[in-house]
Amino acid sequence: LSPEEMAQLPGYGPDMKARIAEAKKLLAEAGYPGGFETTQVARSDIADYIRNAEFVNSSLEPLGIKVKVVVMESGAWYAAMAKRAIDMASLSVAVSLDDPDPLLGTFVITEAGRPYAGYSNPEVDKLYAEQTRLLDFKERKKVVDKLHKLALQEVPYAMYGMLGRILVTWAEVKNIQHPAGSMSHIASNLQEVWIAR
Repeated sequence: LSPEEMAQLPGYGPDMKARIAEAKKLLAEAGYPGGFETTQVARSDIADYIRNAEFVNSSLEPLGIKVKVVVMESGAWYAAMAKRAIDMASLSVAVSLDDPDPLLGTFVITEAGRPYAGYSNPEVDKLYAEQTRLLDFKERKKVVDKLHKLALQEVPYAMYGMLGRILVTWAEVKNIQHPAGSMSHIASNLQEVWIAR
């Protein structure tokens, strides 16, 4: 979705004060006028998970939501996630393809690869199956956008960041093939790379 389309969705507009006021209103309507306390688990082996948990904590504080961060070793973290024995968790995903299937298939369909939220919506499943078979880019984007709008309104996951990487090389480095997605394949096929001096 474009930034303009995202801004039209609840919770994604540019006016942060209005967003906080709306969130407080929704909390009050749900019976939590003063906020509430919760816990968030973070893996101990990845510093970004702990920093992300601290970021979420500071972001929810203005709403009166107090988050206790519980740091766990990765085996215990995965076990808790699989059992859904958590309130919240911070995680990151590396996607090496410039395609919606890996990310959507990991989280938002009923048979997701990482079904940590237990999310299931037959309409989302139907849209996912439809878009994955479409070959026409424009038609596929329409279906994916519709899926995104639906999933973002139901919020099975709160995505608060997307990291893009741009790989840069000196002009003297010749014949290097930059991967389309993540950096996981940066070292592949270097036998054909050479340096012009």
